[in-house]
Amino acid sequence: MKVTENTKKVIEKFQIKKVVQGRGHDMGGLICDVYFNRKKVATYLDDGWGGGARVDFTNETLKKEIEVYLTKSKFNEIMHKDGWDFMGTPKDIDFDCQFEHVVEELSVLILIQKQVKKIERACKNKIVFGTTERYSEYAWKGVKDLKDLLKYNNGLSTLQKTYDEVKKKGQPILNQESQLLELGVVL
Repeated sequence: MKVTENTKKVIEKFQIKKVVQGRGHDMGGLICDVYFNRKKVATYLDDGWGGGARVDFTNETLKKEIEVYLTKSKFNEIMHKDGWDFMGTPKDIDFDCQFEHVVEELSVLILIQKQVKKIERACKNKIVFGTTERYSEYAWKGVKDLKDLLKYNNGLSTLQKTYDEVKKKGQPILNQESQLLELGVVL
């Protein structure tokens, strides 16, 4: 789950709303309304049952406006550089494919935002490590805030030992350094 900076620059004029993710037998479905320059331009339906998505544009003028924008942005070239080289050349990446990619990347950004919020909540009372896409956590029963751990005689040493163990494995620690320093953990 990664959206490149070049892609972000192009898709920043788009938004998706009324998003329903994870439908269909393969849980890959996506339903949403698509906006371009704050105007609703399409309804997007990928039913998650294979095949392409169904896109119902509100009108042909807006569809053409988006097509011109994506062409001027050279989005097909950006996609080609970002792993779409299996399509042959950038010219082989048509408008439909580009538009679907815009919507899919926007949905990835939403998933990333949700995951980041989930990790932030977990960091309140756990040591969290890994990546945004895949993380693990160390938790202690009855601890609602890591500060609560310091109430126990061996609380700081337990916290330090856990931190050192994760660090030794080479896993990135997702807790804020300021939080850990405040607790007395030596980084």
